[in-house]
Amino acid sequence: MMKLYKRIARTVAVLVLSVATIFGYAVSAQAATWSVCGTTNTGGYEVNYNVYRQHAAYGNITISVSNGVTNGARFTMQSIQGNRVSWSGYFVTGSKTWTGVLSSYYTIVAQQGSCSVWQKLVTGCDNYWAGSLTM
Repeated sequence: MMKLYKRIARTVAVLVLSVATIFGYAVSAQAATWSVCGTTNTGGYEVNYNVYRQHAAYGNITISVSNGVTNGARFTMQSIQGNRVSWSGYFVTGSKTWTGVLSSYYTIVAQQGSCSVWQKLVTGCDNYWAGSLTM
């Protein structure tokens, strides 16, 4: 009788650990989302931001811009090793998803479409952007 209880206890323990492992991996595979914002250079030069975020597993990175800059901006992600994923096209608001990105630490690089002197003096040239980053 005692052997039966030990066998049942061992089986239950294995099942509990198996389920915990499966759910543990499912939780760790969920993407993290951060609020991001910054200012760009109105002359059209790149701005490299200094906050690196961990992209833990091979997969997608998405940047969504809800408050865009005048003339639009394009974005890329730069790894801590200096490698970049491809640039997005210029957009004012919207999103860009990069697929198949290797795991590393990444920072955002942004480049605004340059503003003319006329825009800067007369109509204004907004260079603040905000949105979210999911990786």
